[in-house]
Amino acid sequence: MGEILRRIETEQMPAIREAGSLVASAIARGGILHTFGSGHSHMIAEEAFFRAGGLVPVNAILDERLLFLKGAIESTLAERESGYAQTLLEREDIQPNDRCCGARLVM
Repeated sequence: MGEILRRIETEQMPAIREAGSLVASAIARGGILHTFGSGHSHMIAEEAFFRAGGLVPVNAILDERLLFLKGAIESTLAERESGYAQTLLEREDIQPNDRCCGARLVM
């Protein structure tokens, strides 16, 4: 595990710094960070959201169809549904100074 963490630190540090800079810049401009994940990756979105002592300007975009609450088959169908991401984003109040990030989404 230590070797994997060292490899991530070595190989991904430029991307980690860039992500941190994007988030810090958005928050400095009055924006918030929107987090997202489907399937098991929703836990990453939840990890940043509403934590005691954590970063306050965070909104987790959570959808019951994608959280296994309606079963694995429903979650898989929702992940594959064309246009579903747009449906989720339309119900959020995403402003120009905000940043969105998820397993495959960076805006």
